[in-house]
Amino acid sequence: MIIVIVICFSVLSAFTLWACCMAGKRADETMEKINKKQSELEG
Repeated sequence: MIIVIVICFSVLSAFTLWACCMAGKRADETMEKINKKQSELEG
């Protein structure tokens, strides 16, 4: 029973890390797009 809980916890933590990485990449991309638009408007 304890093994099942440990496996579930490790899967959850791995999925959470993956989701955070994906969200971080998307945030970086959107920030780059916003910066490009701002530089186009200014320049």
